[in-house]
Amino acid sequence: QSTWVFPVTQRSLSMLSCAAEPVSGAHTLWITAAPWLRCGGRTYRAMQLIAASALVVVVLSVVLVFRAAIRDARARVASPLQFLYRSYSPGLYWIEVVVVIRRIAIAAVTSVLPFSSGAFLPTMLAVASGAAYVHYRWLPFRTRTNNRVESMGLFGLAVCSALAQMIGELSTPRKAYS
Repeated sequence: QSTWVFPVTQRSLSMLSCAAEPVSGAHTLWITAAPWLRCGGRTYRAMQLIAASALVVVVLSVVLVFRAAIRDARARVASPLQFLYRSYSPGLYWIEVVVVIRRIAIAAVTSVLPFSSGAFLPTMLAVASGAAYVHYRWLPFRTRTNNRVESMGLFGLAVCSALAQMIGELSTPRKAYS
C-alpha cells in the first residue's frame, strides 16, 4: 500500500509550520522543524517552493499509479499493482484513493497545526469522521475482520488526536497571573 505518502507529505509540510520564539517579548517566527531559520525570509520561500513541489509529486504519482491500477482491475489483467486493490471488494478499489487523501489530510494537520491549537482536534475529528462515513457507507474490504480493523483504526485516530491535544495543552507554558 501507499504508506510512503504520509511521511513524505508530513516532512514536506513541516517546513511550512512556524512558531514564535519561546522568549517573552520576542515577535520573531521560526520554522518549527528548523528553528534556526526565520519564517518569511528568502530561505523560507525557497522551502515553501520545495514543499509544494514535493506535494505535487506525491499527488501526481498517486494519480498515475491508481490510473494504472484501475485500468488493470477493469481489464482483469494480472498486475504488479494488485496489492493496491486486492483487499477491497470488487468495484471498490477506488477506496484506496480515499485512504491516500486521508493520509495526506492527517499529515497536513499534524505538520501545520500545533497539538495545543484549538483547531487541531476539530480538524482531526473531521478527517476521522469523513473517513468513518466512507468506511461505514461502503464497508470496502472483502473480509469482516479487515473492516473491523479499519473501524478500530479510525476510532484510534480520534482517541489519539484527543490525547495529542491534551498533551499539547499540558506542555504549553502558561502565563502566571498575579
